[in-house]
Amino acid sequence: KQWYQRRVAITAGVQSPINLESMSDRIKIREAMDQGNIDLVTQMINDFDPELLDMKPTLYFHLQQQKLVELIRSKNIEEALMFAQTELAPHGEDHPEVLAELEKTMSLFAFSDPENCPFGDLLKPSQKHKVAGELN
Repeated sequence: KQWYQRRVAITAGVQSPINLESMSDRIKIREAMDQGNIDLVTQMINDFDPELLDMKPTLYFHLQQQKLVELIRSKNIEEALMFAQTELAPHGEDHPEVLAELEKTMSLFAFSDPENCPFGDLLKPSQKHKVAGELN
């Protein structure tokens, strides 16, 4: 499809206003986000723009926060706790603006049924969509 679109643009002498390769990459990143594969999302972002996550620490935090949410969703509590301690806690120390969000996410550990707790919205698909929206 991309080949055809490029061919039509070249034949018509029109420059496409949209970088089609970039759009394809963004779609793949969005699909990985929808699947909850945050490691793949991070890898694809770094392949696409190696400096992006360094330049946007809040975006990086939200990706790591989403990874923690995915670990909690899969009931992998031991790994989730380790990840929170090694990855998210230091980020919260370096970037105090995300501490409230970190505390909200960490509170999911306190509930036996996190989906139905006051912060259960973090486990809903809308949270993934919110983070994916930041990537655009």
